[in-house]
Amino acid sequence: MILPRFRTYHENLNLYYLNLESYMEFLKIELFNGYIQIISENNKYFIFLTMGEVLNCFQISNNKANPIQIYSIFKNINNNNFLNTYSLTDEQLNFFVKVFFSEALYENLTTEFINVNNLLDKLKKENHTGWLKTDIKKKIKGSSYVYFNKGRIIGTSTSWNKWKFNDTEKALNEIINNIENGVFYVYKIKNLKTSHNDEELFKNIINFFEEYMSSLEENIGTNKFSVLWREKALKKADKYKFLDPFADEFEYSSGKIRVWNGVEINELTGGLKELCLDINKDYDFSKTKNDKIKKIASKYQHIIDKMNLKELVTY
Repeated sequence: MILPRFRTYHENLNLYYLNLESYMEFLKIELFNGYIQIISENNKYFIFLTMGEVLNCFQISNNKANPIQIYSIFKNINNNNFLNTYSLTDEQLNFFVKVFFSEALYENLTTEFINVNNLLDKLKKENHTGWLKTDIKKKIKGSSYVYFNKGRIIGTSTSWNKWKFNDTEKALNEIINNIENGVFYVYKIKNLKTSHNDEELFKNIINFFEEYMSSLEENIGTNKFSVLWREKALKKADKYKFLDPFADEFEYSSGKIRVWNGVEINELTGGLKELCLDINKDYDFSKTKNDKIKKIASKYQHIIDKMNLKELVTY
């Protein structure tokens, strides 16, 4: 799958002169919708952003796409890499962030047996979400993509137009009129059920730590706890960047946690676990906190078991 070229926001920025984390903070302020493409020696990285917040990240290596966490991208890139940023509409963003999760429905269909208009009509009637790729061997030699969202054609891109995304009827007709001796491939975007599960898990982890940190705050005192958790977080920031109080990626106040959604689940859990364990070392809560911790442990037993948080509820 080749991502089309969308409206350029920034292009050919050298990371020797640009700090990626600072640049992403800028995009957050800009409420940017689209994706960042980073080109390295052996890989390409894509960071999809909605309103400036990380939606998903991918690494392309040997023509294979794999999901990757943002912090892994920070570690893997270097000053010799270049960055491009492209702006997308909401519909385009919601569609193209999912294109790496696809499966082939039909392959190697030829124009000898298949009429392109009939195939397009069939995909429309089936409310297809995915794309039709065509390799054209006569007239204009090259490849083309027609993108479908729930049966509606939302745009096209072609090799002869350097993969520029086009949502006009004229561009679609150009593809249809030039298909001769072509081969069709139809791909469907999979239903991403795991993403909903991850969202639920993320939410439950936040809820657990909100109640847990609230119990610590209750016993230590609000003002003292506010200073204490920041001191502890700063010491952990080299290992867990989101805990840096100056990064504005994590905040706890009055029993509520606010965290940047680019923080990966295991990173979040590991950082908050170590933070709370450090606070526990400074205070003996075995008597005053025991009853409340038992209630929290009972309520979130599935999260405690799944994320290995037993140390936090054992005294």
